[in-house]
Amino acid sequence: MDSNGGISARRVAGMGWIWMVCCFHLVTSLEEILLDTTQETSEIGWTTHPSDGWDEVSVLDDKKRLIRTFQVCNVAEPGQNNWLRTHFIERRGAHRVHVRLRFSVRDCASMRTVASSCKETFTLYYHQSEADIASQDLPEWREGPWTKVDTIAADESFSQVDSTGKVVKMNVKVRSFGPLTKHGFYLAFQDSGACMSLVAVQVFFYKCPAVVKGFASFPETFAGGERTSLVESPGTCVPNAEETSTTGSSSVRLHCNGEGEWMVAIGRCTCKAGYQPVDDERACQGERTFFSPFRQPLFCWFSVSAVFGTSEKFTELGVPSAVPMMHQVSRTTNSITLSWPQPDQPNGVILDYQLRYFDKAEDEDNSFTLTSETNMATISSLSPGKIYAFQVRARTAVGYGPYSGKMYFQTLTGGERSEMVQDRLPLIVGSALGGLAFLVIAAIAILAIIFKSKRRETPYTDRLQQYIGTRGLGVKYYIDPSTYEDPNEAIREFAKEIDVSLIKIEEVIGSGEFGEVCFGRLKHPGKREYTVAIKTLKSGYTEEQRREFLSEASIMGQFEHPNVIHLEGVVTKSRPVMIVTEFMENGSLDSFLRQKEGQFSVLQLVGMLRGIAAGMRYLSDMNYVHRDLAARNILVNSNLVCKVSDFGLSRFLEDDASNPTYTGGLGCKIPIRWTAPEAIQYRKFTSSSDVWSYGIVMWEVMSYGERPYWDMSNQDVINAIDQDYRLPPPPDCPTVLHLLMLDCWQKERVQRPKFEQIVSALDKMIRKPSALKAIGTGTSRPSQPLLSNCSPDFPSLSNAHEWLDAIKMGRYKENFDQAGLMTFDVISRMTLEDIQRIGITLVGHQKKILNSIQLMRVHLNQLEPVEV
Repeated sequence: MDSNGGISARRVAGMGWIWMVCCFHLVTSLEEILLDTTQETSEIGWTTHPSDGWDEVSVLDDKKRLIRTFQVCNVAEPGQNNWLRTHFIERRGAHRVHVRLRFSVRDCASMRTVASSCKETFTLYYHQSEADIASQDLPEWREGPWTKVDTIAADESFSQVDSTGKVVKMNVKVRSFGPLTKHGFYLAFQDSGACMSLVAVQVFFYKCPAVVKGFASFPETFAGGERTSLVESPGTCVPNAEETSTTGSSSVRLHCNGEGEWMVAIGRCTCKAGYQPVDDERACQGERTFFSPFRQPLFCWFSVSAVFGTSEKFTELGVPSAVPMMHQVSRTTNSITLSWPQPDQPNGVILDYQLRYFDKAEDEDNSFTLTSETNMATISSLSPGKIYAFQVRARTAVGYGPYSGKMYFQTLTGGERSEMVQDRLPLIVGSALGGLAFLVIAAIAILAIIFKSKRRETPYTDRLQQYIGTRGLGVKYYIDPSTYEDPNEAIREFAKEIDVSLIKIEEVIGSGEFGEVCFGRLKHPGKREYTVAIKTLKSGYTEEQRREFLSEASIMGQFEHPNVIHLEGVVTKSRPVMIVTEFMENGSLDSFLRQKEGQFSVLQLVGMLRGIAAGMRYLSDMNYVHRDLAARNILVNSNLVCKVSDFGLSRFLEDDASNPTYTGGLGCKIPIRWTAPEAIQYRKFTSSSDVWSYGIVMWEVMSYGERPYWDMSNQDVINAIDQDYRLPPPPDCPTVLHLLMLDCWQKERVQRPKFEQIVSALDKMIRKPSALKAIGTGTSRPSQPLLSNCSPDFPSLSNAHEWLDAIKMGRYKENFDQAGLMTFDVISRMTLEDIQRIGITLVGHQKKILNSIQLMRVHLNQLEPVEV
């Protein structure tokens, strides 16, 4: 538990937050304002020190409105120490606050006479107090009584104002701090020699809004004092509902995270006997008869119990699928608390979960088990500082499903943090992580020496030298690390070595091809500590494994772009060998979208796609071909910035195929569903094949992480593409976006757009959102649309039973028969609501059937959109 009574938790790159209840989505957080200067037109009256430092002035903004700002420009003399303090701000129950700053800064280079004493940064502080006790001299004007939040630098600086006196380059930054424990606080801004204007200051905090989910209501709850805090909130079952757990009246609860978002649901309410769910699990009402929305009757009179699956046949469909992952909620020296989502395919009502665990250092046969009625459990009586392996499986009335993959978590040692990290380091094993960096060309003579002394002669070397000769000096480009005779030279050239003493590994949070993935912190001397993702190379590695592990870092270290994952550095001079990258709070894009299905506007999704396209444009310009562009290889940070990652596929191309995701017809590991036909057939990987993959990413984003081509086999996907089949637009996908996808999926690669053109097209959509309003299925389509099982002969399916068998949904034949759904003409007019009404409750099955119906509509030339 943290200091505010919340549960401390971590989000880690590639994993994201865990959701505990199927179909539970985030509700937009509530933002409560504590201070806002944007509406002030009269004197604000903040305190300054000294008196000739900051000035409060009135100016006109870009809309000719009068606003109050604070300005300072004492750049001629060095050693400036100008302070600006706000009035007392009551926190009103907030545990953590956020400060949004809007400011402009003059470019020091434009003031050559004072460039040596000029700064382009300022510092933000806060000071807590139980009452408004500040005076002209107290708190003292130094860092001691003040707590530093951050030194803030401008992304954009200006050289001069325009003819109207307006500054054309403005910066907006948001900083957060907490936990707050006193009645209120002051903010202070310290200037050390900048010429700047503080245009607006907004101070706010987050609350999780009152919500009704899963037949339980939860009150408005304040966010925790730390970004990673989870504050528990008990829930109450709605009328005519009751708890399914027997652990007491407070067993149903949600957790509010530091950003004011609900997550980690524990326990559940269900409708009482004789009542049915309505309003998306917000209420329970008495049984009633349903009528078809179609013009002609669609359903016969039938038993309500059959529709809602109260018979044994519908509820007990089989054992559940595997639990996809686990997440550490908290830990002590002798216990670990874990949580997990329910299986993707529950196949019935989950009765309980069985957790299996054992000491990683001991034999797997010496394992223990415990049973939990909820998807969270605390494992006690563990040893301090030990790494344990955990697996979990779910049980329905039919029996247990398979165990999940092993996840490793470590208990605290009980000593100091440095001792904890020191004890832990020899135990941690790692996994390869791709990476990027820049090589700056100084002169052709230097390049000639490098190529001669460090790299073996290859056709790639010749092409690279030709590229340099045609592009000239100063151009940044990608160099294949395999062209180095000594791979260690590539690491030394492209990746920064980090002293292991600067790294704090806080927890093991996953595993990969080479070992385990860790979350930790990095602190360089004289700089602020920040979070990082760490992957370490397991002990007992071969030299070949070490070379493969580090080769991705030597790729990653060559690039620097806001939409490409950033390499912090490597640890090669001590054990274990590590790769350290920036930390992406929201994890991989595919799982992030599945967790937040329906929570973003189309414009927000287009913004994400624009960021990915910008990153790929940059890589393409650097002559780098990704080969594995997919939503699973895009990471998302807390600001929803998407970054391209995972640069290791090229080394797989000669390996034996073992992963069905990456299996190709010729024995190479290729992501079939994302790969262009020429790359599958002829191994012709180019930026144009990356564009094809980008089109699939667009489809993944607009479908909120749906699997491309659903449950079709890889061979079926290859056959379908060869017959000109292309994915239909996801539900609610704007026509203009699907047309862009189809452009990316042109069979001839020369006809596909360049990434530069894709970025330009998305920019136009963002500037003109009205283009995104047209939604439908009447777009340019292949001549032979197929069903989702990829059968090329759709007309040969003569009835609903054959169709359900073809899409592997034959279990629902009786549902369709009882509802009178016999012909394709009637089935093609079904909506998602109709699918739910005939007793199909599994979300994955609903989507699969609806997607197949969409294809059926196309075949029948019914081009109006399917209601979803």
